[in-house]
Amino acid sequence: MISKLRNFLILFNRLQRETNNSPANLRWLLTEKPNLSELCWDLDYQYREISRLLIKKKKKHTISPPPFYKKWDEYQKHWESVVAEAAKFEAKRFSKEAYEEFRREFEEELLADGRSPEEFYKEQEKTPEEYYQYIWDLLADEFGLDREERFDPLVDDPAVIMNELYDSLRDLVVNDYFDGLINNKHLEVWDFFLDTIGIDYSKIYNQRQSAPELFIPTHMLSRNITPIEELYNEAVRAYIFGLTEASVAMCRALMEHILKKYYHILGDDLNRIISKAEREHSYLKGLNLHQMRDLANKVLHDYENRAQDIEKAALDFLKTIRHLVTRIPSP
Repeated sequence: MISKLRNFLILFNRLQRETNNSPANLRWLLTEKPNLSELCWDLDYQYREISRLLIKKKKKHTISPPPFYKKWDEYQKHWESVVAEAAKFEAKRFSKEAYEEFRREFEEELLADGRSPEEFYKEQEKTPEEYYQYIWDLLADEFGLDREERFDPLVDDPAVIMNELYDSLRDLVVNDYFDGLINNKHLEVWDFFLDTIGIDYSKIYNQRQSAPELFIPTHMLSRNITPIEELYNEAVRAYIFGLTEASVAMCRALMEHILKKYYHILGDDLNRIISKAEREHSYLKGLNLHQMRDLANKVLHDYENRAQDIEKAALDFLKTIRHLVTRIPSP
């Protein structure tokens, strides 16, 4: 994974240099610098590959080069859409060149065998374009290149697919398609998990998508980061499944652990620890650590007067932990 992250940084830094760090410049520079469309295609491809890996990982933390999280956030906020659009030019050009090269070589082989390309297409009852699309479809089917029948986490919503599966299964059971092997009992069990236990595929998936990926700097590898990894992922899981109070409580414990262990702020009172940390590391003031501490205290000790939007508060706390970890100083 880390090699992919480094490749992303190399490509993104190069694009920023080429465009004077302006997404707006990219649009008009494409006509003056044709090589930019190829660079955008490479960068967009790398971004999507990393995104797929992040979505499909079981845990929400990744070891990364120290500058990665800033560049990743910047790319998602300002560059993602404009680079994806620019990448389409290269994709079209590549597709056209590949088509023309394949057609040229194929027709040369026909001529070498003493056959007329025109007569060949006529025999196939297809235009050249239709014939090559037919060949591509065969290759896609043989090598599994057709993504229409494969789950793509960047395109497909798994919650929607699960609901579609349930509806299809119900129709098949009603029409006795399974000859009793799968019946109403199986549907009732599914309903039990959905309605009684309260499993909500859409909410679970949306919560997981919104939970921030924790990028742990590579300079932390020489230190014991297991508590960070385990407690952060527990807090994320609690948030995903609606246990927001538990998520906030774990984030509070993790915040205190990080300030003591990695920022070397000693003490037993979290209020004083935060104040001292902000004096020694001024960049921490923007993280509103005192506000996060107050939120956790309300959740733990003043349940009736807790924050109304506790889910948003839990998400904000996860983001705070993310920023706190990514800014841990090098030893």
